[in-house]
Amino acid sequence: MPLVHSNVAECKPRLATPEQRAAVVATPINLGPQTGLPTLRALHPELTRAQLHEILNEYRRNWREEHKFPMTRLCWTTPGTVWAMDFTMPESLIDGKFVRVLVVRRASPADWRESGASQSGRRVSAA
Repeated sequence: MPLVHSNVAECKPRLATPEQRAAVVATPINLGPQTGLPTLRALHPELTRAQLHEILNEYRRNWREEHKFPMTRLCWTTPGTVWAMDFTMPESLIDGKFVRVLVVRRASPADWRESGASQSGRRVSAA
């Protein structure tokens, strides 16, 4: 026998109150924007999956908007030139103050033929 409701209002989930929405948004603020729907469902069982999904998507849209970073474009101006770059964070400070290292190497096909590997690397440190 099919389930019959005498009151249609019983079938519709109640909208999340502003307090409930604030509590849900506080979760990814504390845990990070990568917080998933299963975590929210476990922490906020009083809300439906659809409500949590909508609140989480809205939070992530706002987070992405607030945390935009400029995109850059790299154009090769010398055909046949090869660059290798690596970014690292060494275990100890460099020169007592630098915490990051960007290693940039320029190698041309002529370098490869002569030595088998590029020997023209240069270490650049940045704070």
